[in-house]
Amino acid sequence: MAEIKLGRFCIIDIESNGYSLGLIPGCDIAAELALRPVMNLTLDEVAAINAMATAEWTPAIIASANPVQQQPTLVQAQVAAHLAIDAQAGATRRKYITDATGQDATYLQKAAEAKAYVAAGYPSAAIASYPMVRAMTRLKYGPTPTAAQCQLAADHIIATEAAWVQKGADIEEARLAGKDAVTAALTVVDVQTAQTAAIAALVAL
Repeated sequence: MAEIKLGRFCIIDIESNGYSLGLIPGCDIAAELALRPVMNLTLDEVAAINAMATAEWTPAIIASANPVQQQPTLVQAQVAAHLAIDAQAGATRRKYITDATGQDATYLQKAAEAKAYVAAGYPSAAIASYPMVRAMTRLKYGPTPTAAQCQLAADHIIATEAAWVQKGADIEEARLAGKDAVTAALTVVDVQTAQTAAIAALVAL
């Protein structure tokens, strides 16, 4: 939108159904300014108005082609910052885990089976009873793995889960700390500073 300021001898009339580009001579400028000191028009409307501003009316209209930028309120800035931090937390998680339908359940099942396999004493003869462990073993060592290889696969699954739990905790800590800082901010600038710091911390993980 472009800002158009009221001139000395006329204004732009605003009808109930929108803008009227007609010019009104002899109006009470002070009274009109009290009612609507600034009107926002599209660039096309500004161009049309300027084309109508003949020498007879100059300098009735002074139009600016620079859009009026609406500054966000503190609350609006905080909401946007919270969303941005959450989005970056999700992006950071996806560096380590697959974000797909059903994948979280697969990870849980895989870890549960590996732990059960270890608790049972690594029973390679019964590996078929632990299909997730068997799948990992075959992937890493081929279709006929040894008992030692089955053990290595199960241990690998458990170690991978432990590493993710720690990384996930670090991400969650950075996410919540960043959102707390945004909530505590007293100005929009402070919000932006907190958001930048939180996203940087998440990217670094």
